Amino acid sequence: MTYGYVRANSTETDKENQLKCLKEKGEFQIFIDDKDCDDEFQRLLTIAKRGDTLIAESINKIAGNMVELQDMAEDLSFMGITLITIRESIDTSTPEGKLKVLMSDHFTHF
Repeated sequence: MTYGYVRANSTETDKENQLKCLKEKGEFQIFIDDKDCDDEFQRLLTIAKRGDTLIAESINKIAGNMVELQDMAEDLSFMGITLITIRESIDTSTPEGKLKVLMSDHFTHF
C-alpha cells in the first residue's frame, strides 16, 4: 500500500501545494501534520507494513535535517518500507535512491 505524508511548515498554500503534488502521483491515503507536530506521521508508521511505500513532496517535509533523514530512511528500510521524495527524486527501493540518502549530507555542504 502507498501512503502520502504532508507537513504544513508554513502556510495553507504550502499544504495545498504538497497535496496537489502527491495527488498527481496517484490515489492513496494521505496523512497531514502541522508544523510542530508529528502525530499523524507516527500514526502512519504504526499502520505501514513491509512492502508499503511512503511518499512525501520533499525531504524537509519528513526530516528536519540530513541526519534525521538518514536515520529515518534506515528505520524505514529495516521495516521494509520504501521512502520516495518527489522533489529530490529519492526512491529507497533503488540502489540510486539509497545512495542519494547516504550522500545527501555531503551535498548540503556545497
